[in-house]
Amino acid sequence: MAVGSHQAAGVGCAGQDRGAVASSAAERAARAGWGLGAASIHWGKRPATSRSVAVTRRDRRLLALLHDVNYLSASQLALLGCGGDSTCARRRLRLLHDHELIDKSRPPAAAGSYEWNYRLAVEGWRVLEDCVMCAEGKSYSPADIHSIAYVEHDLQVNALVLHIARRASTGDGPLLDAMPFGWHGPHRGEIDPRDERPPEDGCEPSPSLPPVFYRAGSREGVLKPDATLILGGAEPCQAVLIEFDRTARPHKQLDRLRRYDWLLTEGWMDGRFAHHPIPPAMVLVTLRESTLAALVRAADETLCASRGKSDQDPLQGDYRGRDRIVFTTRERILARDWRMLRVPRLTPDLRGHDQRECVPAREVTMDLPALSAEAARLTDAS
Repeated sequence: MAVGSHQAAGVGCAGQDRGAVASSAAERAARAGWGLGAASIHWGKRPATSRSVAVTRRDRRLLALLHDVNYLSASQLALLGCGGDSTCARRRLRLLHDHELIDKSRPPAAAGSYEWNYRLAVEGWRVLEDCVMCAEGKSYSPADIHSIAYVEHDLQVNALVLHIARRASTGDGPLLDAMPFGWHGPHRGEIDPRDERPPEDGCEPSPSLPPVFYRAGSREGVLKPDATLILGGAEPCQAVLIEFDRTARPHKQLDRLRRYDWLLTEGWMDGRFAHHPIPPAMVLVTLRESTLAALVRAADETLCASRGKSDQDPLQGDYRGRDRIVFTTRERILARDWRMLRVPRLTPDLRGHDQRECVPAREVTMDLPALSAEAARLTDAS
């Protein structure tokens, strides 16, 4: 990588109509990952020589995020780096690509039919290593793309996170600075119970729960949320874990739901979220309304772990997974409809045979932008 002496500014968009620019980029960012179904991928070519580039702090932050979330589109990076698309944003991405810090690809088609999608390159990883912005002792190699469906999935998840962040933030500046929550991708957000430890920050632990854990069908295991939102800024108060299901096959989510049932009922108290005053929640996002009801019914049969006392009536148990896991659709989130569904409070076996099927799902409003903005406001006020 050639790093020259000419100081290049980070991605910026001064002198443009920021509102219109941000709106246009946001619309493209929300569509990122759709319609990429191609049998092959066209990779961007690099020139034999290019202008020198000085890597800025903002560049490094974008590189670190790109590593964490796998893929970001040009419009998504523009929103993060400058608040919207601009000549400066495109020029900066071109420089970072030409110096082999990032790779870019898109389906093979007529020029301009698709925007470029980016991932971290090996040289970009070395920049992060040099400034200690990556896990020490770990190596990095860009994953082979065997199916563009993986790229689509990650871009669509990131589109949802940026949609939430943009609705929660104020102003039209770079979302990288204005985002009101911490955003962890599948790398930083991975939860391995064997490695989890409570943070050593001197915070008081969360209030204790009923002492006895009834495992039922839940199971301990590794979880890799598609996105983790840490609300509260410098004083984190709650984690919201997001999973995005594109399969429309509820049975494929059952094992994942069992692991979340264990985490939210038992495991979180010994891990990174132990000192949050509000227990974590999980939002499972499915593609369309037509698959939502079947997913909730499958979860109703699966989420059975609870906490209580040894002599307590099961009807009085604390079914944390049933309360802290909610279901919604991509369509609702993009339409700013924050109504989500929860399974009935009691498990089917406790409801009795005549009520196993007829008890409706519970509806709850979980306005993620409002929750994020309020948590950030309370942190700033303190």
